[in-house]
Amino acid sequence: MDDAKLKLNLIFCPVIKGTLWRVAENVWKNQLGRGYDQKSNRPEHQGLSILESPPANNKVKVPLLHGRSAKGPIRIANTSPDGKATHFGHLLRPARLNIAKLHEKINKLGPIGIENGDFVKDRTLGHWSQSFEVIPNDHKKTLIPSELVHLEKFLKSKSRK
Repeated sequence: MDDAKLKLNLIFCPVIKGTLWRVAENVWKNQLGRGYDQKSNRPEHQGLSILESPPANNKVKVPLLHGRSAKGPIRIANTSPDGKATHFGHLLRPARLNIAKLHEKINKLGPIGIENGDFVKDRTLGHWSQSFEVIPNDHKKTLIPSELVHLEKFLKSKSRK
């Protein structure tokens, strides 16, 4: 992906702090290693970008905090169609995904193309995690301002330690 295409993709799909993602389980396993449940058979977990500033080029690695349903330091409401919250901050080491991976769905399908975890254009493709490592959370794309303030406080408290 060249830098011009990156800039176009960022219009449809920003990657800065506070954006929400759906990350295939194998990515978490590979990125987080032994500190992560290697026996998990879930297809995905939520990810929360903590990237400080917009990427200057397509070599940037975007840090994503792992999300789960069990309580954690950062509660983000309504992250899925069922209205449930996702909690972040329990794993302090973020996964780092190349920006090209975060924009792979847009490059192949356009900004719309996945609905409830399945491909809209071709149902035979199955769950998105069989074709992509990560996709935007189409239900809730970014944190609301109060959640972003909470995330900032959490990150600041961790940077002092």
